[in-house]
Amino acid sequence: MTNQDWIDVILIMIYTRYRISEVLNIRKSDIDFINGVIKGGGKTSKGKNRIIPIMEKIRELVIKRYDDSKTEYLIDNRNWKIKADKMNAKPLRENYFRNKFYEIMEQLGMNHKPQDTRKTLATLLSKEGMSESIITDLMGHTDIKVTEKYYIHNDIDTLKKAMKKINDIN
Repeated sequence: MTNQDWIDVILIMIYTRYRISEVLNIRKSDIDFINGVIKGGGKTSKGKNRIIPIMEKIRELVIKRYDDSKTEYLIDNRNWKIKADKMNAKPLRENYFRNKFYEIMEQLGMNHKPQDTRKTLATLLSKEGMSESIITDLMGHTDIKVTEKYYIHNDIDTLKKAMKKINDIN
């Protein structure tokens, strides 16, 4: 796969809120292009089998991966040499993808962890004033406190805008 292919997968992670294991386990059968959703997820009871809208920003990336995948999974490594036939039906290995993630970050001069993809969208949702129920549903959390503690990070501009709103009220 090219660097752009790996960047595309990282963008899919950001805009689906999926962890590495979740994005790598998306099967083509989990994707409903007619309704524009992906069914998947894991880790928590609320996170399992959640329906995630396919955002326009990644729709073409998902379609391309879907069409190009040689397996039943959305994400496959087109250059991965399968050593055993029994591996053909398996998803891409998490450690392999994690290594590629860090390689891409280094090449881009960025210092991010895979978990930061979830933090990025949680923070964007919060900045846009989405309700707690929408944020927790999309993140697969049962409590907004988890999301706020571990995922939402307000930058200085967001804090300034909030203070300006308060100032404008008075």
